[in-house]
Amino acid sequence: MSALEQIRALYEYNEWANNHVLDAASELSEGELGREMGASFGSVQGNLVHVVGAQVLWLARWAQSGTVGMPRLQEGRVLEAIRDAYAKSHEDLRRFVKSLSAGDLTSVLSYTDSRGERLERPLGQL
Repeated sequence: MSALEQIRALYEYNEWANNHVLDAASELSEGELGREMGASFGSVQGNLVHVVGAQVLWLARWAQSGTVGMPRLQEGRVLEAIRDAYAKSHEDLRRFVKSLSAGDLTSVLSYTDSRGERLERPLGQL
């Protein structure tokens, strides 16, 4: 399996796994979603938002688009907004990964990390 085929397979798996987590989360009430659990990002909701936010952020870096949008959560439709954000992220990731060529994986990207540090890495390593 080529590096490009591996990346495509990993993104298919990522989407599958995210959807299974979202299905499990759909069994929770909004109160349970938002309850502080001592997890890395506080609650199930916090962790779900963090993961989709990271997907959106990394795609913006890979695509060199610089635009990042986070889901707006409204009481009564928190999980729906999170699911919408994942669906959009999955669609955008599928489109991006499908557009890649083997040569793209060696192209060097410059980006700024969350601490403001400027970094350069080959796309295939990110």
